[in-house]
This record gives sequence, C-alpha cells and structure tokens, in this order.
Amino acid sequence: MHTVLAVDGENCVVGGRWDVPTAEVLTLVDTLRRTHASAQILVDGQVMPDQMVASVSATPAPVIRTITAPDGDNAANSGVELAHHLLWETYDRAARVQAWMLERANVFTRDLLENNRRLADQASLLQQRFQDALQKVDLMETERKLMENDAMARRLSRHIIAQERAEMAAAQEKDHGWIDDLLEGVAVVLGAPRSKN
Repeated sequence: MHTVLAVDGENCVVGGRWDVPTAEVLTLVDTLRRTHASAQILVDGQVMPDQMVASVSATPAPVIRTITAPDGDNAANSGVELAHHLLWETYDRAARVQAWMLERANVFTRDLLENNRRLADQASLLQQRFQDALQKVDLMETERKLMENDAMARRLSRHIIAQERAEMAAAQEKDHGWIDDLLEGVAVVLGAPRSKN
C-alpha cells in the first residue's frame, strides 16, 4: 500500500488516499493531477515527477500475476522473507511519510517563529514610540510650569519694585519736611523771615 497526496502551495493537503495499492498509484496520480492542476503530487512523501505522470496514459495497465509458493522448507523460508519484506516496506513508507510531515511542521514552525519575531519587533518599536511621546509630554508640561513660574516671578518683581519706589518717595518727602522745619527754626532764631518757594 502507498500514500498518495495532493498538496497546494501552502502545504495543505487538498486530496489523496492513504491506502493505495501499487497497481492504482499511477491512475490516482493522474486523476489528482487533472483535478488539482496546480497541486504537487507526493507518493509516500516523495514528489512525483511530471514525466512519470505524463506517461501514465501511455503505460499499459499492469498485469497482476499470482505467485505460488513452493512446497516444503523453501515455502516456509519464502513466507518469512515475504513477511519481513512487507514489514520493512511498511515501516519504510511510514518513516518517509513521517519525515515529510515533520519537514512540513518544521517549515510551519519556522514561519510561526519568524512572524512572532516580527510581531515582537513591532511591539518594541511601538513601546519606544510611546516612551518618546511620554517624554515629550513631560517636557512640554515642565516647560509650561517653568513659563508660569517665570511670569509669576516677573509679576512679583514688578510689585516689589513698585513698593520700594513708593517707600523711597515717602522717605524723601519726610526728609524734605524735616529740612524745611530746620530752616524755619533757624530763620526764627536769627530773626530773618524765611523765603517760601
């Protein structure tokens, strides 16, 4: 028995059978080739060559011959050898199919890992952009607070300067009043009238 599968470009099985007698392999391959023109035909995990598929119609149907086992000890030995041969062929075909399936699983796993790596790179890039945006927002907020503090300091400076000027003007007026009183007292003592401006 053989395994005949039709696989598309995405490594998906689109048709086939698992228990195909040797005499029906080429016919099934030809049928699958006509049904699934773009698919790849695998026989026991191996790619079926196109020239072999093309020669199916030209190849006559196989003649099935029955073999009679000899009598005696040779018959027992032939039976054992046939059994060993059948077991070996079965294990070999199963191993080839498993190897093919493992290869496809390996390809799928590599693709999945590559997609995960790209996704992780994109997530890292988005995280970096988010961090940069947060830093810009923090910087803008810090600049806004600095500008507010600068405006408040300027208002406070103008208020302090105005207050100092007012106090200086008041002090100057007091100084002029004291001098005027002194001059007036001196004029009275000397008996001279003080001129008023």
